[in-house]
Amino acid sequence: MKEKPAHSPALASLTEVFAAIDQLFPVHLVLDKELHLLAQGRNIDKIAPELSYGDRFVDHFELISPQVAVTFDGFQNSSEETVVFAFRKKGIKLRGQILSYADKGVCIFVGHLMLENASLLAEHSISLDDFAPFDSMPDFILSQNAQEASLVEIQELVDQLQKTQSRLLASNSALEQFAYAASHDLQSPLRTIVSFAQLLQASNIEQLDNTSHNYLNIIISSTRSMQRLISDLLSFAKVQQTQEHFESVNVSRIIQQITEDLHHDIRMHDATVTYNNLPQIIANETLLRQVFQNLISNAVKFKGKQAPIIRIEADESAKHWTFRVIDNGMGFSKAAATKIFEVFQRAPNAQNHQGTGIGLAICKKSVERHQGNISAHSAPGEGSTFTFTISKNLGKGYC
Repeated sequence: MKEKPAHSPALASLTEVFAAIDQLFPVHLVLDKELHLLAQGRNIDKIAPELSYGDRFVDHFELISPQVAVTFDGFQNSSEETVVFAFRKKGIKLRGQILSYADKGVCIFVGHLMLENASLLAEHSISLDDFAPFDSMPDFILSQNAQEASLVEIQELVDQLQKTQSRLLASNSALEQFAYAASHDLQSPLRTIVSFAQLLQASNIEQLDNTSHNYLNIIISSTRSMQRLISDLLSFAKVQQTQEHFESVNVSRIIQQITEDLHHDIRMHDATVTYNNLPQIIANETLLRQVFQNLISNAVKFKGKQAPIIRIEADESAKHWTFRVIDNGMGFSKAAATKIFEVFQRAPNAQNHQGTGIGLAICKKSVERHQGNISAHSAPGEGSTFTFTISKNLGKGYC
């Protein structure tokens, strides 16, 4: 707005009123008796910087309601009603009330923006800082058409997201089926390679020199490593392929069975596994067993300088069970803790230990199928704590 002259003595008495309105109402217009513009709020400045002091109201605005004469008297008589103006050619309306100071020859409109499209806020550089401080709602009101358009736009976005999710699920399902089939089908030729290599080695034990025996040993060893990898991939694929059957499971009995299965490794490393008062929960026993077996086996395998001590704890909350597998092993860095649940990812200090890097990925998938999550906390040389949750809302039967 161009430079305006000093207020007349009559208007000077309203200086404090103008200052208060300017603070409280970012959208306002001050008009004289001829409806010429005397002042305007900061949001109107942003929308219509071309407005100038002394401009005629009717040159820039159109009165939508109420249906009264566009005169000072008409506005004065509308002071008890809601007034709606429209910027000409801008697609923006103003809604509010008229404050009349007839004795001063001034009327003041105070109100809100009505935007046909919320993107107009960004277009005119209006931010949350420009909203009226006393409002519980933002200093703009979308018209009914704009609300309906927004709902249509939101629904379209939801539909797009659902279609994208369906495509991703179909793609993931196809990949999982391929991994399952490929893993299964690769087992047979690998067994054949090992069998013939062992047969060749046994039937020609005297004819083969040491170098030839070493070559055959490398073939057998490498093939068996590949078999372990394929077997773990098959287990990983099965986590998604197997139909979930949730039933009542005794967690203490699962741990007891696992320690019996791992008896040789536990005894060889002089490991101790302790657990007390573990709950009876609704879960898929096969998947839950995979989680505990991988975590206990890793705790024994990745031991520290002392004999492994593995402690299993459980807590209950309103919505889920929380389990912790705590060990005194070699530990790993915080950076590794965010990666080890991905397929083929292993902690840097675990590279010299036998393994495929799939066990913890299986744990993650299995826990997620129980509507839970899993995390790890550790530090090199200070042991590890693996925490996972199992939802209480699974229910018995197939899901």
